[in-house]
Amino acid sequence: MEDVLSTSDSLLFDAVYEKYLPGHLARDSVLRQWLSTTLIITVSGYAMYFLTSTLLFWSTFDRSLLKHPKYLKNQVSTEIGVSLRNMPLSSAMFAVVYVLHFQGWSRVHEGFRTSNPVMEVLVSVVGFFLVSDCCTYWFHRSLHHPLIYGPIHKVHHQFKVTTPYASCAMHFADMFWQGMAYHVYGFLFPINRWVDLLCFSFFQFFGTLAHGQPPLGDDFWIGARHHNLHHSHTHVNFGQTFTFWDRHGGTYLSPFCSSAKTA
Repeated sequence: MEDVLSTSDSLLFDAVYEKYLPGHLARDSVLRQWLSTTLIITVSGYAMYFLTSTLLFWSTFDRSLLKHPKYLKNQVSTEIGVSLRNMPLSSAMFAVVYVLHFQGWSRVHEGFRTSNPVMEVLVSVVGFFLVSDCCTYWFHRSLHHPLIYGPIHKVHHQFKVTTPYASCAMHFADMFWQGMAYHVYGFLFPINRWVDLLCFSFFQFFGTLAHGQPPLGDDFWIGARHHNLHHSHTHVNFGQTFTFWDRHGGTYLSPFCSSAKTA
């Protein structure tokens, strides 16, 4: 993200800040970094959301589900509306996390720190996936606590039959809390900043897939069929990548079980 911010400064923000706030906000200003990063995350988030959701909606999504009895009236437009309203607020919160990166409070770094960059990347990717998968399960499960579910997470669970556009249709605090699961690794372990950004982006796309209804997943790793059961049963299948933590936490329900019904 630091490289993205630097490039954006050169192409746009330097001129904007100099015109409207001359001499007040240098590049290393915490306030400027937060403002610029909020805008970058919001714009890129909108772009990724519409690109991936629309692509999946017109390719893998089973549009016969639009006639499902639990599909809400005008659901797609509702999903999009909830996403658009909440994404800027969650982006402002995520921008704080990135400013901590910029100010050296995390272990995300530039370049490589070993003589074998391929192995370094491999270890980072595997570590990122393992840590993030654990955090995703527990962070998501915490949102189902009675004090949190009603005012926050239920916004997302109003959609019992999801479309790809439901992937970001949630309360901004929900979006931030679940997204933080993918930032934990960078504060605990060293990781190249581009590897960190690419891993984070992959998980965001994977989250869209979970709502897009492609017939993926098995009893080892989680796909849309598992997440469908989560939306219809609410107390099962909290994980996003592997089924290990659901099995360990006693919340796994296989979509291949004859008694499992998604709605």
